[in-house]
Amino acid sequence: VLGIKIQIPEGEEFGARGAAYLASVSINRCCNLFDVVKKNNKIKKTFYPNIKNKKYYFDKFNKYIKLRKSLSNIW
Repeated sequence: VLGIKIQIPEGEEFGARGAAYLASVSINRCCNLFDVVKKNNKIKKTFYPNIKNKKYYFDKFNKYIKLRKSLSNIW
């Protein structure tokens, strides 16, 4: 729908992982968050965009926006 590549990382508990990454930066174990993520990130699966689907959803979204604007005086 967005027309961008999506990467799913390996593992679980991504919220806890993010907290650990932030903690390691805050105690100066690592210099910045980007380096921590880059060093510890392994990609499990990658999804590539389907341009045909992107165009379809973009057209539908534009129709929705036009409809929403046409109904604005009713709301």
